[in-house]
Amino acid sequence: MSVALVNLEATPGNIALIVFHMCLATCCTLSNLLLLMALLGSAALLRRNNHLYTLSITVSELMVGAGWFYIALYDENDTFGPLYSPRNVHTTVHGISLITVLASMIDRYLCVKYPFKYSQKMTRIKAVAIIAITWLGPIATVVLKIIFPNKKEKTFQGYITILFSVIMLGVMVILNVRLYLICRMQQNRQHQDSSTPQKQSAQLIVLASMIFITLWTPGIVYVCICYGFEICSSFLEGSTNAVVVIRMFNAITTPLIFLFGSPMTRASLMNVFTFLKIRRSQVQPTSLDQT
Repeated sequence: MSVALVNLEATPGNIALIVFHMCLATCCTLSNLLLLMALLGSAALLRRNNHLYTLSITVSELMVGAGWFYIALYDENDTFGPLYSPRNVHTTVHGISLITVLASMIDRYLCVKYPFKYSQKMTRIKAVAIIAITWLGPIATVVLKIIFPNKKEKTFQGYITILFSVIMLGVMVILNVRLYLICRMQQNRQHQDSSTPQKQSAQLIVLASMIFITLWTPGIVYVCICYGFEICSSFLEGSTNAVVVIRMFNAITTPLIFLFGSPMTRASLMNVFTFLKIRRSQVQPTSLDQT
């Protein structure tokens, strides 16, 4: 049974590891919180389908960042079962971000490739329904783990992970290339820059998905080898698992890309800060004077 990181001996290495994970969790939480404030602070942003996908990614990544405080510092080999295991829940929520990125890539591809049909058929309600599916799908996988308990659970999870990961990563790579070629072709044909909202959103999702693929691939390979072939490293748990820590950096890079890569998002965040500053300056200490 592994011991929580905060309960280990206070050696310089353990202290440095605790500080590192505290900084990682704090950066993940704050960056996603800023992006969430920017999205919720502008009604115009939430009218666009691509920002609805970004909102879903932000919420899941915010939960991942906040949950990392417990997973990295306090989690042990709990025996809550597959449904309530903190590590399993944390990984499931993080997987929602990856699935949502894939759905967002498909959405941006259809928007750039077929702009007129997209504007007519892809309504806001349909986008919300797709996002709901991306949240309910991982929950269904947890239910499957309960149906296939004990020894069959890990083997089944490994095979499903291998199949789903190969299909998902393959589709993401193909869509990345297609989106890039379409944007370049339209830019050369129209002799325009890439300042249109459709092209900007497509470029942002391409960049975010490339980083997702890069940071998620080591973890997916490890899970496939561990569960599919039952070759696992017992010492790689929680905060000492390098592939999990690498995957956690997605919770930092993704909000920063959408926050600083979109002028509308930056403007919305500045408006939120301006509003809060004005409200703070308008507060008068009348209650103190009256007492």
